[in-house]
Amino acid sequence: MIRNFRPTLLLLLLTLGATGAHTAWSQSLTEREPLSSLWRRKLGGVVAAVVSAQGERTLVVDAEGRLTCIGATGDTIWERAIPGMDRVATSRDGRFCAVYAARRPFLRDVSLLDDRGRTLSTVENSEPVSTAVISPDGHLAAIAAGHTVTLCSRTANEVRERRVDLQGKITQLQFGPGDSVYVAAQSPDYVALVKSTGKVLWRRNSAAGASFAISASEDGRVLAIGSQRPDDLVSLSLVNMGNERLWSAPRPGRSPRVRIAADGSAALLAYEHKVAHRLESRFEQRLAYFGASNNESWTKGGAFNAPLCIALDRTGDWVVVLDLQRALDLPRFRLYGERGERRWMYTCAAPVLIASGSSQGRHIAVYRADGVLEMLHVSE
Repeated sequence: MIRNFRPTLLLLLLTLGATGAHTAWSQSLTEREPLSSLWRRKLGGVVAAVVSAQGERTLVVDAEGRLTCIGATGDTIWERAIPGMDRVATSRDGRFCAVYAARRPFLRDVSLLDDRGRTLSTVENSEPVSTAVISPDGHLAAIAAGHTVTLCSRTANEVRERRVDLQGKITQLQFGPGDSVYVAAQSPDYVALVKSTGKVLWRRNSAAGASFAISASEDGRVLAIGSQRPDDLVSLSLVNMGNERLWSAPRPGRSPRVRIAADGSAALLAYEHKVAHRLESRFEQRLAYFGASNNESWTKGGAFNAPLCIALDRTGDWVVVLDLQRALDLPRFRLYGERGERRWMYTCAAPVLIASGSSQGRHIAVYRADGVLEMLHVSE
């Protein structure tokens, strides 16, 4: 989701009023363009949204903690009210989810819900929750709170918990192969692969006080690592599940964010590129696309546009970006091919507050400043 980036234009998360009418507008399949709108509906005060892999379910949280599960045509499947919650994570099919409040000292519980919005389990944490993730198959949940990762295993009758204490503050989680989980931490700064038993299979430490961002392929066998050093140098590295580095690409900049294709065949690095001229320097938002074996195909961004990755095809064939720098115009989503060619452009009717792409990349939930939730779709 775009909330992982700096909130210059996007996260003006204002309370826009109570939830609106549950009427949805849908577009005929025969009218679809390469990047088009599937449905729209009015919703007030949305603070988080996540889309299942195929777009069959969209989970939305509003400012009052109301969780709404929306179907493929924009109609409500179920609703729940869990006051104070402002984040949601879900499985590949959207039928198992975790709802929580991020970094709030007095709201430390995480609710695990089934496909009808019923509570399966409530996970209590001793520290504020930083993040939570659900495995693609929906059998596991991982919750980070302080230096502790709670791994939840879902069975037919119960949810079993196992707590793993690690060094540092856990900032990001991604599922690895089997029952393992990739962890990114601060103070100390490192990336590690940890088994559900708590055994650390490997750990990649920072040599120069770097901070990390991570993204794993759907099967967990390939991990993209973005790192930032204090001397304004960022890099994107790909490693396999055995911590063998496949390739690395450094460049001047800061604030790296990464995304890897579901099959691990392509990766994206979003960062602020450092441009130095004589005694002065400035930073510009850039987006770099890398194919297999570190074959960089293209980079977008510069003084006149600021591309933010919203969705990536599961095999890396195309990318959907949002241009953040068009402050005076209506926001535009751009569809680029794997060689960087522009295939289509979609203009939103109002400024974008939240945009969240599915893991397969074809569905994008967009919450606009006019209180409308819109589902965009990339056609075949």
